[in-house]
Amino acid sequence: MVGIILIHVSYFYVYVGDFAITFNTVLNNFSRFALPIFFISSGILLTQPRWTKQWLVKFYSDRFFVVVIPYLLVTWFLVVVHERSTSEFIYHALTGTASLPFYFVLVLLQLYVLYPIIFSLAHKRWFIFLSLLVSIGVYLSGIGRMVGEIYTFLPFLFFFVWGIYMREYFLYSKKYFVWWPWILIIFLFVGLQVVFGVDFFFNGQYFYGIAVLLLFFNLYYTEKIPAIITSIFSWIGDRSLWVFLLHFPIMEGLFWYFSTYPVFAGQWGEYILFMYLSIVLSIGIAGLCTYLQKRGVKWLFG
Repeated sequence: MVGIILIHVSYFYVYVGDFAITFNTVLNNFSRFALPIFFISSGILLTQPRWTKQWLVKFYSDRFFVVVIPYLLVTWFLVVVHERSTSEFIYHALTGTASLPFYFVLVLLQLYVLYPIIFSLAHKRWFIFLSLLVSIGVYLSGIGRMVGEIYTFLPFLFFFVWGIYMREYFLYSKKYFVWWPWILIIFLFVGLQVVFGVDFFFNGQYFYGIAVLLLFFNLYYTEKIPAIITSIFSWIGDRSLWVFLLHFPIMEGLFWYFSTYPVFAGQWGEYILFMYLSIVLSIGIAGLCTYLQKRGVKWLFG
């Protein structure tokens, strides 16, 4: 979630003159591990499906209350703020166009709908390679990336499948990978951008995303990450959906304010303050919304 916020910090400031173009581009692309890790984590942490009516009803009802309801509430709020109609609310809710990153929610819901079927195939190696070929093919060609104005799950299928395939390792394994090849991939990915210069990448970082995840996992497994850091990011992770839904509207408001009422004469000061406030406000307000959501669910269902 912090990585996704950093992506959008650079998104807002890339259009401000020639301000730190190289730094901004590298920050954007460096943070592109975020969505791959989110999809992989979903594959790892979703409960193993069972083909029973009771399990299916519980799984899909949980997704509805945990994901769909918050998504619709934030979409409705944005429609009201921008004084749009009910028909526009329905349109934005169905297409994920109420805010720039909301396409991701519809992609995630597509994977949830197909989860029991994908899980039954994800432990077969041929399906892993097939999903990789499909995702890279759709990513490079653009064919199948969207149906009308709706993004499809196809460019991200590999991450979800790989997460399911590796779930036993990440949850129960007592071994860890040799990590220097993954560090090399990370340095190459970031370093070559400085040498050659690149535009913003899309979120299909099929090797870089996995490299960063394995690096984080190895640091965690070998206890090289302080417990307080783990606790902080675990707390943020528990509120990740609300952070995702709220961060971009919050950043739009902050950017409008800074553009209308300049806070710093120098751009670096404004840039750092914008980044800091984007992270703090997004996580803080998401924490409040998560608390209210849990209280509401408890009040409704006991």
